[in-house]
Amino acid sequence: MTIRLLPGLGAELPWAEQSLRFGMTLDELASIVTPHADLHDTLVFHSAWAKRLTCDDLELGLFAGERDALLGLSVRRSPDRDAVHVPVGLDDIDLFGWPVDEVIDALRDAGRDVRVKNHGARVDRDLHLTWLAPPPAPAAEPWRKPPAPFLNGLCLYAPSDR
Repeated sequence: MTIRLLPGLGAELPWAEQSLRFGMTLDELASIVTPHADLHDTLVFHSAWAKRLTCDDLELGLFAGERDALLGLSVRRSPDRDAVHVPVGLDDIDLFGWPVDEVIDALRDAGRDVRVKNHGARVDRDLHLTWLAPPPAPAAEPWRKPPAPFLNGLCLYAPSDR
């Protein structure tokens, strides 16, 4: 069971042959999602509508632009470590399954344009990745290297005329 990101198109859901495509209406989206998961209202500023759903350890956010059609999707990993891990793939890379540095290197090796800034990265033009800074080492153990950060969220946008 995997969610595959399809930049420029949308995403393939873990349910057999089900895809979210940019430009879908809320009714079209609901017909695909509701047999498998509950859609709930959520807030995304400047959107015509915004919904969220959970899929094991992931929370997906779906939102529309002014034209009332799917404009973007976000994915956040649950902090609950007991939840079933659902891979989120791009170019056969599990974006949430590896430390950030390894994910960035793999995306670059796959030919993606990755621009890192602070605790986030922009991949090509329409995918934004975020992660939390690792906690500092305790004062009593300054030699201890902090754990490598993992992604905690992403947002994939429909192509635009930027």
